[in-house]
Amino acid sequence: MDEKSFEALFVIEPSHDLSIMKKYTDTIRFISTGNERVEDLPEKIKESLKKFNPETDAIIPMGRVSACLITGIILHSLFPFDLIKIGIYNRDDYIFLDIEP
Repeated sequence: MDEKSFEALFVIEPSHDLSIMKKYTDTIRFISTGNERVEDLPEKIKESLKKFNPETDAIIPMGRVSACLITGIILHSLFPFDLIKIGIYNRDDYIFLDIEP
C-alpha cells in the first residue's frame, strides 16, 4: 500500500463526492456538518480543530463562505506560527498549498 500524504484531511463542510481524497489519507474529518446556525459555527469549529495537527494534516475549504472564513480566523489564532496545508480542488484532483503565517 502506498504511503498517504496526510494523517487526516479536515473538510470544512461536506459538499460533494470526497472519494478522490482517499488517495491522500485514510481519515477524513468534518469540521462542521453544514447544518449549524452561523452563530454556532465558531464554537463547533474550535471544538473540531482540537484534533488538527498542522504538521500532518490539511484543511479542505469546502462549504459556506462564512464557515471557511471563520475556520481561517480560528486556525490563525490556534496556530499563529505554523504552516497550514490547504487542499484546493483543481481539474478532477487536489493541489495542496502551504500557507505561511
